[in-house]
Amino acid sequence: MDDAVMWKEGVDSIGAAELRFRVNQLSASTWILSTLFTAGPVRLLVAYDLWRSCLPVDADLERRMALLLRELQSQGKWVAADSFRDHWEPLSALIRTGHVEFSSIKGRVRASS
Repeated sequence: MDDAVMWKEGVDSIGAAELRFRVNQLSASTWILSTLFTAGPVRLLVAYDLWRSCLPVDADLERRMALLLRELQSQGKWVAADSFRDHWEPLSALIRTGHVEFSSIKGRVRASS
């Protein structure tokens, strides 16, 4: 029966045997505390990243996104992103939602197929 804390698998090299020895020296309480105190900050960072990527609920933004998407679809090719400096908010929202493809290397955008 495998234990969640003890590593009982076979090893193929001396380095793996040394690693198994060090891991097995770790007590269960130390393992639980380290897991607990590293999981919390990681969760906070993930939540912050998700919160930053949320789009605001705004009817005006949705209207501007639809107009810009129609314009990009009518062009049907890669266009320089610099030409949309006045429309950066709807353009970035279209990129985040996947309606527009963005090439960061060339700095160009196009409507997704």
